[in-house]
Amino acid sequence: GDDFYGPRGGGIGQGLPSAIGVKLANPRRPVICLSGDGSSLYTIQALWSAAHHNVPVVFIILNNRVYRILKLNMNRYRSNFGVGGERPHPHMDLTDPNMQYVDIARGFGVDGKRIEDPAEVGPAIKAAVASGKPMLLDILIDGTV
Repeated sequence: GDDFYGPRGGGIGQGLPSAIGVKLANPRRPVICLSGDGSSLYTIQALWSAAHHNVPVVFIILNNRVYRILKLNMNRYRSNFGVGGERPHPHMDLTDPNMQYVDIARGFGVDGKRIEDPAEVGPAIKAAVASGKPMLLDILIDGTV
């Protein structure tokens, strides 16, 4: 059957290394990792482990160029403490420069592809799974708060 694995609690950053563990535990099943761009930065070095040990996981980075969940949490905390109005979210935008996850992946030995057109997502995932190698797909999405 289809399985979904995720973290307990509200922590971020577990997706990439956890996907490698899931694949090692289920070597005959395809494993696709979904991670936010900011979350992936906590453990991006897991890509090296996937390349070094040839663990064929498809790593999908949902790239909205922002720590969106942290901004949303900050808004909730501010609301709980009666801090209203539009306030900035310093240091939570992943821009200037924009992260180049395909380049980062290649630096760790994992091939990758940036996807901007939603019509390319399905075929790219199928090709990545069929490759039998670790692969990173950097999918640009909207992430405004």
